[in-house]
Amino acid sequence: MLQAFGAGHSEAFAAELVARAGGLVPTNRLSVRDLVVHGDAPPDVLADPKLERDPSIAHQIYALAAPQPRDVFVWRPNPASTARWSSWRRWSPSAVIR
Repeated sequence: MLQAFGAGHSEAFAAELVARAGGLVPTNRLSVRDLVVHGDAPPDVLADPKLERDPSIAHQIYALAAPQPRDVFVWRPNPASTARWSSWRRWSPSAVIR
């Protein structure tokens, strides 16, 4: 499974990698919205302008993705958020493509 994530404007990058008609690779787009859609966060949490700056968000989204050992993660952060989202590397450093 190709798990793709992009923060802010980089979310379009992740969208381009997933859900392609005729694609042979299973894909999943990870999003901050997953906290509400697939998790138990209330919708108003998405209105917080500092939400993407919270390092615990990466852990929550990762848990919701239910990754398998063979999954590959591709993430494209905004330059200003690179340090905040670097915790994604912890799970599969050899499979991270930047």
